[in-house]
Amino acid sequence: MEKEERRETMAKLIEVCRGKFYDLALRHDTSHAIQLAIKHGNAEQRDDIVKELTGKYSELCKNKTGHFVVLKVVQYGSIAHKQAILDEFRGKLRKLAVLADGAQVLDYLYMTASKAQQYLMLRE
Repeated sequence: MEKEERRETMAKLIEVCRGKFYDLALRHDTSHAIQLAIKHGNAEQRDDIVKELTGKYSELCKNKTGHFVVLKVVQYGSIAHKQAILDEFRGKLRKLAVLADGAQVLDYLYMTASKAQQYLMLRE
């Protein structure tokens, strides 16, 4: 797929999914579409997705398909996105670490975090 065609496709996808990202992230087939939007979308499109999912990351981590969306946000998101996810997880790290899907997200988040963020995660 060429860059221009991909850009147009991502814009259409974002418009269709606006307001429904959380519900779509919980389903197996549509979760893949959200992951592709995070991976191939531009920074503005990623910001739209992240803003809509803010406050729901801990619930997504408990879902067997939703946690992949959180992993993509951690992988392709900005430093501010990662910090927002860490702030939301504060106080919930132990509960998430017990779950297999949540532990996978926490492990990847820990590996990509700064030293200060790693220290805060370990401290909790």
